[in-house]
Amino acid sequence: MLKRIINTDNLKTTILIRLIVGAVFLSEGTFGMLVHYADFC
Repeated sequence: MLKRIINTDNLKTTILIRLIVGAVFLSEGTFGMLVHYADFC
């Protein structure tokens, strides 16, 4: 019972972390492209 709770909680945490990392990565990448684009202009 306890293992099952830990496993589902761990899975949710992993997905949450992946979403956050993905969002940060995307926003950083977009911001980086905008900065480079501003430099070229």
